[in-house]
Amino acid sequence: MYYRLFMLLGLIVSLGACVSEVPTGQTNATVTGSKPAPGSKPSAGDGATGSRGVPAELIPASDRATPTYYAIAQRIEPVARRHCRAAGLPNCNFTFLADIALGRPSNAWHTRDGTRPIVIVSLPFFEEVENIDQLAFVLGHEVAHHILNHQPRGRVDIETSALTEALDAHREGGNVTEAHQRGAVAGRLQYSQEYELEADALGARIAWESGFDPAAGATYFARRLNVPSPVHSTHPPNAARLAAVRRVIAGF
Repeated sequence: MYYRLFMLLGLIVSLGACVSEVPTGQTNATVTGSKPAPGSKPSAGDGATGSRGVPAELIPASDRATPTYYAIAQRIEPVARRHCRAAGLPNCNFTFLADIALGRPSNAWHTRDGTRPIVIVSLPFFEEVENIDQLAFVLGHEVAHHILNHQPRGRVDIETSALTEALDAHREGGNVTEAHQRGAVAGRLQYSQEYELEADALGARIAWESGFDPAAGATYFARRLNVPSPVHSTHPPNAARLAAVRRVIAGF
């Protein structure tokens, strides 16, 4: 399962990355319990490459390798599963992985292996968050993407927009290939900011129902730089996300 997942990482990053803006540069070791000890190597039971072909850079969250991450995921998972089942999705068995590859940027993202939902967090991200509430909020955000069916919906958005642009170009005698590519980009941008805000809202609720403080968790956005041009970004401005989450929390 994990081998197939690893082979799709390029597509995953383009469709599922949720905290990919450039961080402020300030790191924090508050959640270092999520990070394997320096010099330690995961055993085959923790996800190292073994007979099943599991790539060594993706290790399951565990109380031995990533204790803080594991503890938070254990509280998030049953709440996420309940919301997932209420949404009628076919697979609500969440898997939480840590990407321990050297040189990986700070990021957290979601994907699917078939129908199975996967959440992956890179090691630099654990240094970036300030407290467990921020990590819990981000995990809630990622599982919310799955519950809200954002990846399949996003693919439909991209394909529909690309096809529409290509057909228009064909009728007008334009470059169909360029129009198809242009439409795919437009389709991705058209709804992705909306999806991020939807995931923020549901993620805040999941964090709250899991016993964390989503208001404290959402302060994560205050520590990240905005992208230069929000119009051309897949993510809303951080200040807007923080304000939207606070409005949602006020209604709990």
